[in-house]
Amino acid sequence: MRTLPTLSDLLPDYEAAIRTLRRNGTLTPAQGFDLVVAFYRQVRIGAAVAGDANDEDMLLFQYGTQDWHDGRGAFFGLDITRQVIINDAEEQLIYQLSLAFEFDPAPFSACPPYNSWSTTIPALDEWSSSQKATEGFQLAQARPCRAINLGMQQV
Repeated sequence: MRTLPTLSDLLPDYEAAIRTLRRNGTLTPAQGFDLVVAFYRQVRIGAAVAGDANDEDMLLFQYGTQDWHDGRGAFFGLDITRQVIINDAEEQLIYQLSLAFEFDPAPFSACPPYNSWSTTIPALDEWSSSQKATEGFQLAQARPCRAINLGMQQV
């Protein structure tokens, strides 16, 4: 296990791993999910480690149909996000590193929105398996995505 100072220091590792996976073919939701979970297991974020609380470094898996009214139209989005909370003397800072897949929404019309958090490494295998068994994940895994986005933001 290694420790990085900030979540943004992990972004180049994500980008390199995604490039490698794409060289070998299309990046699937399962590959993306496994990649994010592996980095969560192997890399600690220094600021969150200093806080010494489970809920300061966590994973969020979510999906649902949405339309941001940004010209892309409606889409079914599936993403896995690493969230780190840094508590400093004056405020709480929340950072997210997300790998998001976008799909044509039609095949997902009956699929309800979903989200789930994981805050502990010991329960990670069980959590991962249960997310991969969800309806939205199974539907997404069987369809081509129209876009894949990797993004880092402060929320």
